[in-house]
Amino acid sequence: MFRVVYSSVEVEAFDSGLLKRLLINSRLRNTEMGITGMLIYDLGVFLQMLEGDQAAVQATFRRIERDPRHRNVSVLWQDADAQHRICGEWSMGFSDASGASQMLKGFLAVEGGLRAAVLDRSNAIKILESYSSAA
Repeated sequence: MFRVVYSSVEVEAFDSGLLKRLLINSRLRNTEMGITGMLIYDLGVFLQMLEGDQAAVQATFRRIERDPRHRNVSVLWQDADAQHRICGEWSMGFSDASGASQMLKGFLAVEGGLRAAVLDRSNAIKILESYSSAA
């Protein structure tokens, strides 16, 4: 199994409606491709983990990289030998600080924010693992 974790910054502000559409579309695509993952959004910063078949995850990530709604896409971690899914059966778990997470079942609130300035591999993994285990 392959896993990638990346961060990026929005180009224009995502309101709750845009976040909801992004999440629904991501869940549909990920389910079709056998990908699980988690997306955290906070104050214009995205942190996402994708996991599954390497070809499927890499194709999805290439599509994400080309998406004009965000910039500064930075890969924080890749693992081609992942032994288990951190995100369980989530086609796309989601957490945010904007309030959109209150609209859909199963969302978590971001506590303390992502703090993009210190969002390195170690911090990203800790954040994603803590949210995936809380769901």
